[in-house]
Amino acid sequence: MRHAVTQRQVPFDLIPLIRVYDLPSGAGASGSSASDASESSASRHRAMWGKSCTDVFVLDDHHVLLVFSSKGPRWERWERLRVEWILSEAEAA
Repeated sequence: MRHAVTQRQVPFDLIPLIRVYDLPSGAGASGSSASDASESSASRHRAMWGKSCTDVFVLDDHHVLLVFSSKGPRWERWERLRVEWILSEAEAA
């Protein structure tokens, strides 16, 4: 998947980035299309950021919180770009 790079600068102080995602109701249940899309976004964002730098906290049966943390200064450029992708998807939804 290709992502367009925009000129908007994402401040590095957004990292760690914290996002809450809605999940479909119950295991295997088909929820609303919005919650299905949110679950898909959560999985995609966790894979995009890297599982070793993403902490997952289950809030309840319908919500999960992901904390995207930094791998260090060497990764700052890519982390800014990933934050941009995640936030631009949220704005489009």
